[in-house]
Amino acid sequence: MLRYFGGVALLLAVFLGASVWQSLVSPPSAQTLPDLSLTSLKGSAESLDQNVPTVVYLWTTDCGACAGEFSLLADAARSARYGSFRYLFVNQGDDEASIRRYLGSTGLTDVAENVYLDPANSVYDALETANLPASYFFRADGSLHEARAIIARPDRLEHTLEPLLGRP
Repeated sequence: MLRYFGGVALLLAVFLGASVWQSLVSPPSAQTLPDLSLTSLKGSAESLDQNVPTVVYLWTTDCGACAGEFSLLADAARSARYGSFRYLFVNQGDDEASIRRYLGSTGLTDVAENVYLDPANSVYDALETANLPASYFFRADGSLHEARAIIARPDRLEHTLEPLLGRP
């Protein structure tokens, strides 16, 4: 009898764990790039929609998991293969001075031109984001290709970006 209840408890734990994980990686119900304008770290207001494959990365300076993800996406932005994509590193709520310090301390100052301020968390809300970090990959037509809570590895990122190149 104890084995039966132990088995049921294990199945319940696996089911609940899978449900929580799915909620973290499920694409949002908003299936297109939001019609929003953000201010870049350099001070210019820009629309999110630019008719090119776009990576939207939501992060904060105090998010421990964000550092590794940011670095991985920054490497892709610097690469010859994926450098033609538009990368929007959208900070959620930090002030400009904190963002600049963070970029300097993490060696990411070379991607500062791709950093955008979102003090009201409007992109987070529009994409119905559950947690940070969060990465959204949009096709050139603005439709959502994939949403991920955590990428973690270069091969996963490559698997996500390759279909957006539009080449065989």
